[in-house]
Amino acid sequence: TKLTPSVDPALLARIAAFIADHASKKLGPAPTKQAYSHSIIPLPDDHLANPVLWSNFQQEPRPHFQALQAELDDHLERTIDHALDSVPKPLSSAPRILSIGVGPAALDEYYAFLKYVSNRQNTLLGEYVGIDCNDQYLQTSRRFLSHNEDVRLITGDARNLDDFVDGTFDVVMLRHPEPETHKDGGSEIYGQIFKKVKERMGPNSRMVLTSFWEDGYNVLMSLLDQAGYAFHLYGENPHKGKEFPGHPDVNFDKYLIVVTK
Repeated sequence: TKLTPSVDPALLARIAAFIADHASKKLGPAPTKQAYSHSIIPLPDDHLANPVLWSNFQQEPRPHFQALQAELDDHLERTIDHALDSVPKPLSSAPRILSIGVGPAALDEYYAFLKYVSNRQNTLLGEYVGIDCNDQYLQTSRRFLSHNEDVRLITGDARNLDDFVDGTFDVVMLRHPEPETHKDGGSEIYGQIFKKVKERMGPNSRMVLTSFWEDGYNVLMSLLDQAGYAFHLYGENPHKGKEFPGHPDVNFDKYLIVVTK
């Protein structure tokens, strides 16, 4: 795998440590299943334009010394392990990963998935595809992964997925989509995305979703139910990430959902 020569050597050392140091970690218990609402939660118009969650994390590319959020608290790697292991169906010999709304987080996800298939299957990824509708959010990801031949980072709308990808994917990832915070009909947008994603999933494929908080989790559960997905795992993530300062009910990847078509 090729890395850009401009990457800080100290960062490369942290990546290597991230891959090597956690190989023997064991998964925790399965999340407790929780009830969810089948109706979309009505929210006031001014509900969380998300200045804390989005402008401070997703909507501004993180500097390189913050890019390995997963390595800092280890939660993403274990979340992915836990999610993928929840479906008793094998991945292909060269798994294809599609991450929707990936923003600046592709580096974290790519190495977590790479480590998973290396440990479980003694193989490499076939392809990692990240898509985001805002090119600015992808700049950090491109900075680190543009020279990796098994990575594609695409600027585009996932509702038009057929314009950018073909074939099926073993895993589809959506971290913190939070449709309830969108002012332009987020539930309708993600309802369309979920229908489109279904066309890109094979019989052994799985979709993994996370949410910062319970409101987003409930909306996602409802939309997935309406789209006819089969639920394999849902509830609070035992490997959730750090709590947002001053927001005790908000964590990275606090809720976890795994579905198949």
